[in-house]
Amino acid sequence: MIVKPSHHKPRPIALVTPGWRSLRIETIDGARDLRGPGRVFDALQSLRGHVVYANGLLPLLQTTGATRWQARTWKGRAVSVKLDGTTAHVTSLRDAMGECPGDRRFEALLQVKSWLEAHGVAMGSLSAMAWHLWSASLARPVTIASLPAIGQSAFYGPRQEVREPRTYRHMAIVDLARAYPSQMAARPFALTLREVSNGTRIDPERSGLARARVRVPHALALAPLPTRVAPSVIQWRTGDLHGIWPWCELHLAKELGCTVEVERCFAPMDEQQPFADWYRLVEEFTTLPGTAGRVAKCVANALWGMFAMAGDHSADVRWLDDEGRTPIVVGRPSRKLPQAATAHIAAETAARVRVRTLTEIYSMDAYPVHIDTDGVIVRRSVASRYPKSGPPGTFRRKTTLRKVQIRAPQLLRYQCDQDCCVGDAGTMGHWHYVASGMTHDHAAELFDRVAPSRVSVLERDAVLPPLKGYELDRIEPYLKEAKVLRSMLFGERLA
Repeated sequence: MIVKPSHHKPRPIALVTPGWRSLRIETIDGARDLRGPGRVFDALQSLRGHVVYANGLLPLLQTTGATRWQARTWKGRAVSVKLDGTTAHVTSLRDAMGECPGDRRFEALLQVKSWLEAHGVAMGSLSAMAWHLWSASLARPVTIASLPAIGQSAFYGPRQEVREPRTYRHMAIVDLARAYPSQMAARPFALTLREVSNGTRIDPERSGLARARVRVPHALALAPLPTRVAPSVIQWRTGDLHGIWPWCELHLAKELGCTVEVERCFAPMDEQQPFADWYRLVEEFTTLPGTAGRVAKCVANALWGMFAMAGDHSADVRWLDDEGRTPIVVGRPSRKLPQAATAHIAAETAARVRVRTLTEIYSMDAYPVHIDTDGVIVRRSVASRYPKSGPPGTFRRKTTLRKVQIRAPQLLRYQCDQDCCVGDAGTMGHWHYVASGMTHDHAAELFDRVAPSRVSVLERDAVLPPLKGYELDRIEPYLKEAKVLRSMLFGERLA
């Protein structure tokens, strides 16, 4: 894959907010409120040439009735929708607006638009903006290539773990500031890989991969390697493992006392740092104020995962009923994405974050009650060692918690020690809700309906709780639990 420096022409934008057989449209010319399916159709048709955004896509089905819409899905989730007869594709902001008041959302998008266009990047989907910002930062073309099967096999999701889903007091959140962007800029990446001798030194500072057999001691408090136990299901476990992992993760496993037997080894043939200039742009981009900065962070965090995109994850979906309860697949676009040869970039980035997090946990000498990708919840006394803020790529004490109720990995609510949860507000039971990137209201509505669980459900993988190697017959109940939890958190997959 060859990525060339590029700049893109500006495009006008629109923000749509759906209602029952109604739609609110905001553009640079002002806001319009439309009622009735016919007026909704005319309004969307008038947005020809615009990049059209919605904070969430499926509520748009109710503006006219679901049978008139078609969705493009990625791994079963709608990423854009189009009303029959119109040319405007509505793309999702993936709840990047958070709790921003409705009358200020379009203003935030205009701030993002202004900054990106000043750097030669046109508005588009979050993923497209992420990729175009990177390509705009390049001084010269970059060629990236590796065997797709090797890179994809080494690509795992983040660590998610709960000690026990219950209420804890006097805790704090410690996390790695700007985890993924900072690790992309931390050191060079392999642009290409070549197979070398199995005896080649596993250097944690270089971005190689290896297929290996690993024996993880049962005595380890936290196992160092993810392993795939079923399609879209991973787990950290002890015992005998077999798979492909980045060198940095295999090196950590050896440091923790695991036995590593390399079967095939792939070393970097050409290491470069293609993200240094991009990272400098991201540091400026994410300083935009308020909601605009939140959108900017979503764009920055979207880049690393794009290197592992595969064309067979896409589908076109329609609905058989106006309520939108019966989706059917009407097509599966067949195309080989150029990212098929770049999955090793995503695998290396994810592994760097996992290594940094696990290494930090072991240095704490305290078992967290909750682990989420780049952050942990630990006793307040342990967290007090960390500063309240720090530069990207360092650990910080993000939030102090008076009380936290953990329902499942990435599904929790807490009361902090700020004004919002102290005094009268605190006595009224004010909570902050966290649920896998959902809005506060959606998370609050779900919290009491979800049974306590140690299973985590992510966009890419479900993560089962750790098991010893001799307990693998216990996996099946967790797989069923993951399916139920995924449905409650995200709804049934559309395709």
